[in-house]
Amino acid sequence: MSQINPVSPAALAAYASASDEENATGSSFNDKVLDYFKQNQPEGSLNEVIAQLKKLADPGEKISMQQLNSAILIADGTLRKDEEYKTYTDSTLDRMTTQMLGVNMFYNTMLYKSFTKTDDDTSL
Repeated sequence: MSQINPVSPAALAAYASASDEENATGSSFNDKVLDYFKQNQPEGSLNEVIAQLKKLADPGEKISMQQLNSAILIADGTLRKDEEYKTYTDSTLDRMTTQMLGVNMFYNTMLYKSFTKTDDDTSL
């Protein structure tokens, strides 16, 4: 088994400052989504929940499918650790997360096909 070399403090500082600037919007959106699920525990369809999540974005901010997917996955993983939300994550949020992953995979496949202009790729 190989040993993992530690990252230098200078590299960590550079990474931390870059990620703060680049991901400030993403992380705050993820926090808003997590808070929304904690407070509301929505039971509606995925489409209804996505519509509500998009309203959490800052005015004028466009939320991508990947951002929504990431935010739902983070909320599911975080709430799963808390016994208070265990029933909700098992019965509802898992279903939404699975549906969102499927939607995201379909969306990415459609984008790929639009770029390659072919349906012949057997890896899809």
